[in-house]
Amino acid sequence: MKVCWDNLNVLRYNNRTEKWYKDRYKNGEIVGMTPYLLNEDGCCMCGEPFFYGTGNKGICCSLNCNTKLKNSIYGISEETAKRIGDGNRGKKRTPEMIAKMKYRPQNQIWKIYNPVYNPILKERRRKTVVENGTYKGKNNPNWKFGLSDIEWSNWKDYEYKARTFTNRIISELELNIKRKDGQHIDHKFSIYEGFKYNVPLYIISHQCNLQIIDSHENLKKNIKCSITIDELYKSYLQLA
Repeated sequence: MKVCWDNLNVLRYNNRTEKWYKDRYKNGEIVGMTPYLLNEDGCCMCGEPFFYGTGNKGICCSLNCNTKLKNSIYGISEETAKRIGDGNRGKKRTPEMIAKMKYRPQNQIWKIYNPVYNPILKERRRKTVVENGTYKGKNNPNWKFGLSDIEWSNWKDYEYKARTFTNRIISELELNIKRKDGQHIDHKFSIYEGFKYNVPLYIISHQCNLQIIDSHENLKKNIKCSITIDELYKSYLQLA
């Protein structure tokens, strides 16, 4: 087994994963291992080989080299960078500087995909949450699915019991073991529709009404159904 010392930390090499690992300690005991990769080609600035985390690009070995790389990209010489660094050392950014940094092009890219800053996505999200009843606004007619306070209380009681029975079925059938990462256990005929049509709890939570689907499809499906109520009763009678 190959062993390396980096900054007084012991890293061990695993031939199967082709990664280096460092022990992670808590209260003097080993609680896990952190994976690292080795850049044998060396840092793009100093040329020294170095270890880097799996979430990093592994281009520069340190923050100092990363700063030098950015300065070379923007055409800033070492003398200019040193003069700027010495002049700003110990100073705090003024509100004007912070406001100016917010509107740099590289700081605006992430806002394109953020509904808070993108008016098109913001309006699309607003329509979606209003339609499916998840927006808890007083002026939202779909909030609480249009139910009265008594109906809403009955719905929450039905939902709680249905999910309790469903969890019991899931544990008996070991569905959590069968499903993979990124998958959900979904009700084909949704619990909300079961409440609307007075479907018994033992049927809405039966294994015939459960399926393993992708998490994105399940979240997109929301309270919709993938089968009709007749298909639900038919599949239940076949397995009962």
